[in-house]
Amino acid sequence: MTTQLSEDEQPTDGAEAPTADESPAEPPPPAEHDDLEGIRTAQTVYTKITGNVHADKVVFGVTDGAESSRRATGPIGDAEVRAALRWFVAVDGLDQAWESLLRHHCVVLHGPEGIGKRTAALKLLADLRDAGLVGADMTSVSPATSLQQLTRLAFTARGGYLVRDHVLDGSQAQVRAYDARLLVDKLKQVNGYLVITTTETAMGPRSLPELAVTVRPPSPVAVLDGCLESAALNDDVRAQAREHVSRLRSPRDVVQLADRLRQDPSQAFEALRSTARRQLEDWTSGQLTKKDVFTVVTLALVGAQPEPVLDVLVAMLLEQTRVAVADREQAPHTDPHTEVMVQRNRDHHLYTVAPAESGYGRRLRFRSPELRDLTLAELHERFAYELWEPVRRFFGGLVELGLGPEVTGELAFGLARLARCDFGDVYGSFLDRWAGGVALERSTAAMALWFMSDDDRIASLALRTAMNWGENRGLNRAITSAVALGGPLGLRFPGESMRRLCFLALRAQRIGAVARMSLAFLFANAAERDTTSAAEVLTMVRDELAKAAGPGARVSRHTGAAPAVTVADPLIDSQSDDDASGDERYERGWTIRVARAARHMVVAVLGAPQLSSDDPVSALVLRTQPANVEVLGELWADVLCSAPHRAGAIDALRRTLRALEHDSAAAPVVARLGAAIRAEMPEPHRRLRIPELKRAMTDGRVRPQVPRVLVTTLLAAIGGDTTESRS
Repeated sequence: MTTQLSEDEQPTDGAEAPTADESPAEPPPPAEHDDLEGIRTAQTVYTKITGNVHADKVVFGVTDGAESSRRATGPIGDAEVRAALRWFVAVDGLDQAWESLLRHHCVVLHGPEGIGKRTAALKLLADLRDAGLVGADMTSVSPATSLQQLTRLAFTARGGYLVRDHVLDGSQAQVRAYDARLLVDKLKQVNGYLVITTTETAMGPRSLPELAVTVRPPSPVAVLDGCLESAALNDDVRAQAREHVSRLRSPRDVVQLADRLRQDPSQAFEALRSTARRQLEDWTSGQLTKKDVFTVVTLALVGAQPEPVLDVLVAMLLEQTRVAVADREQAPHTDPHTEVMVQRNRDHHLYTVAPAESGYGRRLRFRSPELRDLTLAELHERFAYELWEPVRRFFGGLVELGLGPEVTGELAFGLARLARCDFGDVYGSFLDRWAGGVALERSTAAMALWFMSDDDRIASLALRTAMNWGENRGLNRAITSAVALGGPLGLRFPGESMRRLCFLALRAQRIGAVARMSLAFLFANAAERDTTSAAEVLTMVRDELAKAAGPGARVSRHTGAAPAVTVADPLIDSQSDDDASGDERYERGWTIRVARAARHMVVAVLGAPQLSSDDPVSALVLRTQPANVEVLGELWADVLCSAPHRAGAIDALRRTLRALEHDSAAAPVVARLGAAIRAEMPEPHRRLRIPELKRAMTDGRVRPQVPRVLVTTLLAAIGGDTTESRS
């Protein structure tokens, strides 16, 4: 079915003056310039920092926390299950969990983070599959989905589901217990099975006695022995490894060490002798001066920085600890001829000075990458108010510090690492305040959530935080939410992020413009990941456009990227309830404003720049993802037919063709795009749009010019001249 036309979309000759049915081109709703610039800067800084982190070598036995931003929701592939269960050693409580799962079709695995709950959950689901109780397809559901929302999801018969690292939604214990009973009844009704993992005490056996099982980690030595069962290692290395892992708590750390031992025993043996922890122990065992502690905590939070920058930050931080002159005796005068100047300490247990690079002076950095994480954890364990309150006051005033983007990015990274130890303090002291602040603070808070999403242990907290900021917490926090969901966090949880961003992108407020830019950034990340991820974004945008375009709009024909389970979103759910009651807070339904906002969203996605260049993502999709060409054509056909959006659509198309100029295989792909546009564009529009496109594409005043062969190929395909398009 072709594109449906609304009143302001009826075909008129673009060369004529606008008529009553066709208004002049309308700019997107205004957004604060600083917001959009903040998003671009945050994207660049995040990419640079994560690249540096992943380039650092990992000392095995210490988790670096820089997990790949693999998708956390959606289908669970066989390869993922096999990799997780390769060296499986049962956790304590697994048998009880199996019995509960068979009886209730649902079980909650409760315990501290990092002890192997996810692996145990996958083992339970794999055993269900082997027993023929569930089908081959297993699905991971968003950790931000409450028990009440789980009761609304469309579970499939004999489906196996996982909610990993479930986080609370603030509901009362009686409500959770009631929702849990409803969930069990629904799962039994459809004969589906659900495993939930959580660290939340309120989801433990005392609150959900029939469903929750406390699990404990397996012996690290047993995990190591299982991993090294067939490895050719001498007794000395094996004994050293067993002694080393006995101090580790996370099975993942043990498996990492075992993999290294199997690959290269000699280097792994040196890794066992890593001096990072010993260096930290040597430092903390001595007498620590206040300046030394504050220097180390500053370095841990803002990362490697030029010496002058760190000197200033430490001096300013120390000012937060000094007693006012009025409250103490004036310091005695010291003659400059006798006063001793404090020299730099470059022979420190924890940090050293790297040579000058690019004229920015020598940089102070930790002696090894893992020391930054270890030091933050140790400082959090050893020191309380006397250290952390000055840190809160100093770094909390982010705007007054006047830090550059790379320093604020490193600060966001450091706070994400500190969040492992105490997310509540990081959230209350920094992130929530910044989320409601000015553009610099908002982008820094969003970056912190991006870095948190790289860490399996706290990714679900990052998602819950971003979603909560968008739920009646004010415009500034809603903007921060949109920025956060448009980055790496959105790639970890694509269903939740895309649905929320599409919802916000249709708002006739400043949040709409920010959401559209965030969605464009998410599309750029998705396209660089793989075809399926890009298809999900394009399909979601196309389906939102279809809903906004009005009665009779086509239903999505593309099913390849449809989510297996409906994603619940409390904001959108509440909006639906408000619509039904007539108490509407956001524009919904078929109105001209909603339709125009949806098409602004489409233009933003079609013109989105790639992560590493200004070329459109659409050019990358056309070049490397032929399966997504048709949906691109559908979107372009729609916005080319809309007068307020035509100029933006033509500009995106012009930039895309220009980016394909030096691609020898571009002509056939452009012909496919033109054919897809033709299939969705009504014939009356084609007669008018083809000459208009030709004028725009060949306008000599626009530089650089679009290759004429690609223009001819595109227009021929839109016009149905397959002979010319093939040439």
